[in-house]
This record gives sequence, structure tokens and C-alpha cells, in this order.
Amino acid sequence: MSKEQELKPCPFCGETLRVNNANLGVHSRESECLMRQQVVVADDAAQVAAWNRRQQAPAEQQPFGWLIEEPDGGGGYQRDFSKGPERPSFGTIPVYTAPVAQAAPGATVMDYDPNLTLCGRMAKQTVRLTFGMWEYRKTIEVEVGGNCTGLWVIDCAVSIAYDQLEQRPFYNHDRKRDDSYAVIHLPHPEKDDELETTDEDLRGEDWLKDMLVGAEIIAIRPDA
Repeated sequence: MSKEQELKPCPFCGETLRVNNANLGVHSRESECLMRQQVVVADDAAQVAAWNRRQQAPAEQQPFGWLIEEPDGGGGYQRDFSKGPERPSFGTIPVYTAPVAQAAPGATVMDYDPNLTLCGRMAKQTVRLTFGMWEYRKTIEVEVGGNCTGLWVIDCAVSIAYDQLEQRPFYNHDRKRDDSYAVIHLPHPEKDDELETTDEDLRGEDWLKDMLVGAEIIAIRPDA
């Protein structure tokens, strides 16, 4: 990675990302930053430029609010959000804001043309989804057709991604019939290892949405 491609510190917490053995820029294991699950491919000039365009938050900036994690009584955690700079007395993670990234001079920016989906027009949109658990990640690109936009496109993309996952057959004793559940394999960015996660509770798309750590519409074109 050249000097021009060096990753700037995280705009939310100020930590300098380290490049691991998989050539990914990552936060430290001890990081409490809400962007700690974000990874940047260090030899991808476009990703590095996009990361570096985010302006740094002032060092003296106060938290915008606090993400609260409390046991839900069932072995998991429930989350809530407390707005304001003062830290609540229970387990929390600070939430900071950073200015919106500005396009670098000469950079190609996707033209997200709203006219492509107006007045009954149909478009095809490519969505990049990243699913994660702990440090394991899986990126999937899917194509969504129709005239929906924004968050609706992301929601449809997750549905399509779920339908594309491996389905593992089993006999459902509750329904008294053959059934199947979805399986996703999340590779580890640093180790020759992967995490297998299964939808054994048959939660469907909600199971997959709980692992969504990144989503971006990367292309749109008319649906000829």
C-alpha cells in the first residue's frame, strides 16, 4: 500500500486501523467503536479513498448518545438508545457522529437517478450486503428489480440473499413434514477458518437481518 493509499484514522473514534494478514484494515479487538465491524480492503484504491474521504470528528467532540446493551433474560441482549452526551449508569457504548464523506476530485460517483423509478419505470439495482458475527464476514451482491428505492431496496436485497442461501433438509416434528433451514458460512478475514450459522429456529429473513453489518446500493440502471 503506497503512502497515498494509507488508511486515515477512524473518523468516529480516531483509532488508526491496522492491516491484518488478509490485507484488511480493521479496528483493534478491544475497540468499542460502533464502526469496529467495518473492514477496508487495503489494496482496493476505491475502498481506501472512500474511507479516507470521511472527515475526522473533533477530538473534543461529545458523544451524540449511548447504545445500551442489557441482558434480555433469555441468554441474549436487548438494545436501546439514549440520546445526549451524559453517560447512563449502565453498560453502554458511545455513539459519535462524523461529517458526511465528500467525493474526491475526479472520483466516479454513482448517479442514483430517481427518474429511473418514477411514473411506473422499472430499474435494476445492485446491492452489496455484508453479514457478520464476531470477526467473521461474508459479502454478497444481489440484483433487485422494480421501482422501489433506498431502504426498500436493501430490504428486498436481504430477502433475495436469504433465498439464495444453502437449504439444509430436516424432518420438522412440529409440522410433521419434511422441511429445511438456511445456512450461511462466514469466513474469518485473518484465519483459515469459517463460522457456520444456521436458521434452525426458522426465523427466515429476520435471522439474516440480525447479521447485517453493511449494505450499499452500488449500481442502478434501467430495466430494459
